[in-house]
Amino acid sequence: MALSIAPDPRDAALLNDVKAYINPVLGTADDALLQTLLTAASIWIAKYLNRNLNAQTYSEARDGTGTSSMRLLNWPVASVTQVTVDGSKVKPAQNQTDSGYVFNAATGIISLRPGIFGLGEYFSRGFQNVGFVYVAGYNTPGMYALGATVPGAPDLPPSLQMAAMQLSALLYRQRDRVGDTGESAATAGFERMSYFLGALHPSTRLLLDQHREVAPVDGMSVAAYGG
Repeated sequence: MALSIAPDPRDAALLNDVKAYINPVLGTADDALLQTLLTAASIWIAKYLNRNLNAQTYSEARDGTGTSSMRLLNWPVASVTQVTVDGSKVKPAQNQTDSGYVFNAATGIISLRPGIFGLGEYFSRGFQNVGFVYVAGYNTPGMYALGATVPGAPDLPPSLQMAAMQLSALLYRQRDRVGDTGESAATAGFERMSYFLGALHPSTRLLLDQHREVAPVDGMSVAAYGG
């Protein structure tokens, strides 16, 4: 398999930052390998979080819940371009008292203000009768490296960038330890030195779990709409 040094928009850290984390004087010989590990680690992190992290446009067809609020499958939300209920477009509310839809960027919750269609403020119950088109996610380090950031989207949190660096470094260190649980350290009186063999270090898990989507939204998973 040919390894590439090209960044990926899903990269949750920069190659140079990963190298500095591993060893500040690390050369360029393993750059392609490290870039491949970084992209693989970033994709794994998104799957672990049950989220899509890099900012992009989403189109969702959802079942109406009969409530005044629904939560989008992806967050944080940078913008909402269209909301439809039973085939009719809902306008965005222009102020605090105007009817229409409003959204919480941090949580991805869209709410309807009173007066929509003269029928109240509910996403009427139905099958695939509610539609959303919106932009959500973060501007990742990979997107910055490619010059492909999305206006209005927030930057990826530092904790997720650190988690990507830690996981990339772990994969890099473990490449020479496949099947090995440790080695004898002659400098320590021939004592046995054990390796960490887990897939995810506890410190990395702590960084990730604060961003994890722990339950599906309305029975849906972001995997169904991932880009």
